[in-house]
Amino acid sequence: YDVDDETTVITLADWYHIRSTSVTNKAMFDTTLINGLGRNHNGKATKLAVVNVVHGKRYRFRIVSVSCDPNFIFSIDAHNMTIIEVDGVNHMPLTVDSLQIFSGQRYSVVVAALQPINNYWIRALPNLGYTTFERGINSAIFRYSGAAIEDPTTTNSSLHNPLVETKLHPLDTSGAPGGSGPADISLCLHITHIN
Repeated sequence: YDVDDETTVITLADWYHIRSTSVTNKAMFDTTLINGLGRNHNGKATKLAVVNVVHGKRYRFRIVSVSCDPNFIFSIDAHNMTIIEVDGVNHMPLTVDSLQIFSGQRYSVVVAALQPINNYWIRALPNLGYTTFERGINSAIFRYSGAAIEDPTTTNSSLHNPLVETKLHPLDTSGAPGGSGPADISLCLHITHIN
């Protein structure tokens, strides 16, 4: 890859518009934030995060979910992503067009900026709440240098190769920490559930 710096970190978060002291039951987040920006389902069309790329370059994006509750299906319209690292562990390259990311997870993906110069949607579809992309909700902008400063008009109808986690294989198969010998101390826990 050609670019791996502070501009290639992508954070996914959930934003709750209420105070914690006013929550009486389970709180539901109001807005998905990508790199700190997002649009609310009943708000005005605010600015979205923009990830700028140059045609012909390859980028290592470090995708991090800092959400409290939802997981997200992450994709970039018309672009494949090659996963090379998961939660700090280097992996055999695996090319996908979308990945599911849970709270606290991290993925490094390589994306080649080889599509026509344009704006493309970055999408983070949450598993709950407002599960739409209307008006740029749950979205950010993947902008090629030279593209107009406007919202994309692309679609994500071509998703057909999602991440299947059983296809991920670490480069280093050293096993669990502490080695493969017997445990120092064996504990037998008897756990019961009381209604």
